[in-house]
This record gives sequence, structure tokens and C-alpha cells, in this order.
Amino acid sequence: MKFFKYMYENRVFFFRELEPVGPRNTPNNSEGKDDLICGLDLVLKRMSGWDEKVDTINPNYKVRYDGFGWLNSREWFDLVAMRFRHHLHQKSELEQKLKV
Repeated sequence: MKFFKYMYENRVFFFRELEPVGPRNTPNNSEGKDDLICGLDLVLKRMSGWDEKVDTINPNYKVRYDGFGWLNSREWFDLVAMRFRHHLHQKSELEQKLKV
């Protein structure tokens, strides 16, 4: 997580153009609430299985991510957690605006 905190605090981002809105880039919203909850549970289960494995991978092995540059396995893993928190924050904001 230190990596992303550093990137955020120092404004070190490599922005790219966002994908255009359209049928090709629009998510499928046909799944019901129960399906989505099941899918999130599966992601959490898979992530917990990788938590310890990630640190055994050589940190010099990296894969490019358009937003942050080259990331190693720990940085990728932490990015998933960061994205989940981001989406939960968005959900909370929407619920407050809708008074749910």
C-alpha cells in the first residue's frame, strides 16, 4: 500500500484517455443482487488465497498497468483492495444522495 500512497501524495500518475461510452464498454447489468453478492464473495475468497503467495513472487517481475506504470505482484494485489475501497466509497455516496 505504501507504493500507492507515494504515487498519490506525489501525483505520479500516467493518465490515459478513458474508453468512450458505448455498448462495447458498458457493463452488463442483467445480474441480480444475489449473483453480484456471490461474485464479490468469490473475489474475496480468491484474494485471501493469494495474500500470502504474493510476497513469495520476485518483486522484480512486473507487468505494465496504464494508470501506474510497471507493478509487481504485491502492488497489483494492493491495487485490487484500493479499487474495492474506491467502489464502496462511491456506493456510500450514492446511497446518501438517494437516502437509501
